[in-house]
Amino acid sequence: MASEFPVASFVQKHSLELPDALGKLLEAKIDKKDLSLLKWEEIGDGNLNFVYRIWLGPAKEDPASIDGSEITAVIKFAPEYIRCLGPAYLLTQSRLELEYETMCRFHKLQPFCVPAPFFYDKEMSAVLMQDLSGYQVMRSDLNKGVVNTQTIEKVMTAIGAAHCLTLKESLGDNEHKTFCETFKNTAMVSITELYVFVKPYRHEDDTNKHHPLLNEEAQRLRSNKEACQRAESMKKLFLEARQCLCHGDLHTGSVMTLGNDAKMFDLEFAFMGPATFDFGTFLANIIFSILHHHCLKNSKAASLLQTEGLHSAITSYTQSAGGTIVTDDSFIRDTCGFIGCELIRRVVGAAHVSDLDDLPEGELLSLQLGQDFLQLQPEPNQDLMTIVTELLTKRL
Repeated sequence: MASEFPVASFVQKHSLELPDALGKLLEAKIDKKDLSLLKWEEIGDGNLNFVYRIWLGPAKEDPASIDGSEITAVIKFAPEYIRCLGPAYLLTQSRLELEYETMCRFHKLQPFCVPAPFFYDKEMSAVLMQDLSGYQVMRSDLNKGVVNTQTIEKVMTAIGAAHCLTLKESLGDNEHKTFCETFKNTAMVSITELYVFVKPYRHEDDTNKHHPLLNEEAQRLRSNKEACQRAESMKKLFLEARQCLCHGDLHTGSVMTLGNDAKMFDLEFAFMGPATFDFGTFLANIIFSILHHHCLKNSKAASLLQTEGLHSAITSYTQSAGGTIVTDDSFIRDTCGFIGCELIRRVVGAAHVSDLDDLPEGELLSLQLGQDFLQLQPEPNQDLMTIVTELLTKRL
């Protein structure tokens, strides 16, 4: 089976470290240099890394149809470049080591909120982790109109607790300094800085793309000094507020769900930053799904997401994060600022979302809403849910 990564060599090298059931089955075979029972396939289409599912069992006509009877795990491999762009676009392999360290931290802080991390091989730049066969990407479910508030609550409760537990007030000065040093993640933070806060606001940038319907509004955005200055201030906050350990790319496409369970994944952008960045980015992605259903005239799903979905996310996060994070009007303003940045960059920047594929009217609404959120000046003591509802009602 063709592969960018020597899967069999990796498994053979780490036979004794594999998860219990998988390791016991493989050990005898590996001793005899016989890997005939080992199967693997590449899964996922991520922008940065290669991901493989490995399993023991008979070959299947459709390898993706793992039914639970096989012993499975996942290998994530980080090449020396950005996968979607090719070898000419170099990127440090240390991103995977930091992702593994973040998974371990999150797993310790909030057990089972991420796939269980088994081990990291620095030499091969690969991680072995729990396989989430059977889980679905939250974005896909939401866009089908499947709104499970318990999974939204689980994600927001977990990330809120992780934020709270990695504050200076929780860790103490020395350990917080250690976290800030460990989770600098300079290379990945620089990518976010450019593609979220800088490039989308440039008139001429080869990486930006948008539907022609957005030409006039995109031009208006990039000529709007207030919006551009506000984006610059959000960038400054993103880079300088080393408040707590953040996922760094938390959206409905980086959460997997099964029943009422939910797990965050793809933590390679993790860093010490402002809690409102994770929170605002996730809320923006629920809004993408609202726009998806609004444009398709699925009023019931749009209403459910706007009332129960957003309410569950906001309530569970603020309760879990606690008063040290959810402090004053600046928390609401900064959350809205990051909501705005995400709504804007996903329709005029380099990386778009499937929610709005072939829905240019939804992309236009997202761009308009993004500017509304970005430039918002909340009234004193105004409630976040009220603000979000009012802005959505104004545009929809």
